[in-house]
Amino acid sequence: MIPLTDRAETLPDIVAASCSAACDDLQVQRITTSAGVQIDSIDTSCTAAGELLGLPPRAIPCRIDGKEVSQTDAIAAALKLLKSSQAPLIYGLRYSTAEAQGVAVSLGERLGATIDTAASNHIGARGTAIQTVGTSGCTYGELRDRADCILFWQADPAATHDCFWRRFVEGGANQSSAVRLAVGSGESSIAEAADLFVPLASENSYAALSVLRALLNGATLDPQSVFKSTNMPLSSWQKLLARLKESQYGVVLYDPSALSPHVATVLHALTIDLCAHTRFSSLSLPKAGNLAGASAVLTWRTGFPGAVNFATGYPRYSPCEWSAQQLIARGEADLLVLIGDDLSGLGPVAEQASRLPRIEIGVPTSSINPENTPAYSTANLIQIPTASYLTGTDGTVFRGDGVPLPLRAIQSSPFPDLQSILQELLDGLAEKEQR
Repeated sequence: MIPLTDRAETLPDIVAASCSAACDDLQVQRITTSAGVQIDSIDTSCTAAGELLGLPPRAIPCRIDGKEVSQTDAIAAALKLLKSSQAPLIYGLRYSTAEAQGVAVSLGERLGATIDTAASNHIGARGTAIQTVGTSGCTYGELRDRADCILFWQADPAATHDCFWRRFVEGGANQSSAVRLAVGSGESSIAEAADLFVPLASENSYAALSVLRALLNGATLDPQSVFKSTNMPLSSWQKLLARLKESQYGVVLYDPSALSPHVATVLHALTIDLCAHTRFSSLSLPKAGNLAGASAVLTWRTGFPGAVNFATGYPRYSPCEWSAQQLIARGEADLLVLIGDDLSGLGPVAEQASRLPRIEIGVPTSSINPENTPAYSTANLIQIPTASYLTGTDGTVFRGDGVPLPLRAIQSSPFPDLQSILQELLDGLAEKEQR
């Protein structure tokens, strides 16, 4: 029984930002005591969200070179390092709100830094496709309520997004009769659930999509050449295309991390071509975090979704030159400011990045898979923890389809949120310039 001095309340419609599906139907029971606000229970059908949001906050102190310091000292040391840097790189923003991402862009502009996000790796394929051929898009809600045909291309939402299948594939009024088509690995769970499944190795995706586009536009293809390039007979692609053209409203659902930019581009082109025959859209399923928000914020602030360089005083864009991985690989950054993400997003250059002087702000070691966070050197490292992105922050997150949702703090944290820390650094730089 809850003591009379404590207060219990129920919070409905809480957003779980643990994956890009961002379920917004959670019900949280929390207790307010003299020690703060704590989560008592979480009512959700999303197992992953329930487990992650239910983790207690961990009080990890600020550190400089592995030694515990006060937040004031950590902020002062970070300001000194930022001021002395000639080529700083700001990277991450995965586990951060749109408001914090906006302050990070302002910080990069004031420093003349390069700013890049994990979106360059995980949804860069979609960005390249949109820049090249455009897109015919929709929301997850339209997929649920309007689509009578869903094509899963190298995607398995049942495995990657815990409740996406329940909410958006099975949950709509039309979905009991919707046709489900799938192209991809025969080992995925979607292969068994699909009405028509075409096995395809990922390296043959470009050829298969090109075959579908050619058939859609009336070309005559050589069956032997098609089989050689896709490892499937021409009849399989003809049958798949016929099912796509029969639909009244179709959606292609794909995993952007499984496709190269060239494959994503031809997939978007196929979707646009299908609109000459019926209504078709494409949707991506990004990985966890607010990657869609990071790209959106950078785009409306600078005109570009990532790999933005402010060295000349205005934003310039070149993903081949100023992506985080390229800069680190060439040794052209003298400081790494890691915000709301860990080094794992840098892939093959993560170890090299760990040897740079770096400032880590809001790195999610305490609330999101802490046991999977690799250990790197603490030399020349300033660590400033923040409130949990999942449970201790107010702000805005973007679902994978670009729909903004309100994020609400549901429990107390011993730390300020990420936006507050970034704003303090930005204000500190402004004060130094005025002196």
